[in-house]
Amino acid sequence: WMHEFVRMAPSCVDNPDLLVEILGTLANVTLPGIPWDELCEAGLIDLLTRLLVPGFSEDDIVLECVMLIGNIAMHPEAATYVAGSRLPGLMQQILLEKRDDEEIVVQLLYTFRCLMLFDEVREVVLGETELAPCIMRFARATSSAVVEQASQTLQLIADHAGDGGAEWTEQIKAFQFEQHNAEWCRFLARDSAGLSPGGYYYYNDSPTGPEHHDDPFAQF
Repeated sequence: WMHEFVRMAPSCVDNPDLLVEILGTLANVTLPGIPWDELCEAGLIDLLTRLLVPGFSEDDIVLECVMLIGNIAMHPEAATYVAGSRLPGLMQQILLEKRDDEEIVVQLLYTFRCLMLFDEVREVVLGETELAPCIMRFARATSSAVVEQASQTLQLIADHAGDGGAEWTEQIKAFQFEQHNAEWCRFLARDSAGLSPGGYYYYNDSPTGPEHHDDPFAQF
């Protein structure tokens, strides 16, 4: 029946209520032995790619798509299909565009964390996106749920420096040090031209002044 759902879904794009139900059902299937790789081959990745083009789908469909990708990412034989597609880059775009939608942001961060579980998948995702610096911005959010997911994903990247995350490891460590020692780091920043212990500018400071950082996501 799952293959039938995948075949049916593209014809439901103009029927969002039914499409949400199909995607939601697939996203919540956790039974062992599901042939996710076959479903990906059968058109599931193409469907998700189409639906996640920024601006194409309503938020409820975007959310179900992201949850479904998280489910797929838990299975190594299927996660490689996600990594080899446009989905990681599209999800980063949506993460930035929907940064004020806590529910979507939390689910996206969780799904990216799932994509960090397997070596080969993690290496591709980190190489094809600017995930680490993007998530560091979210680790400064006011939402505790967003901060928790962002921090856990950053830790996974830092823990696997040899798997595509090496260039970000020192910056993540400096960022985490600052997060845990904020007051002391602010004092140092004033006395040392805004440089962090790892040699990177703090995300709230720079030698050109805070007025240049009204939007922390402007570089993406």
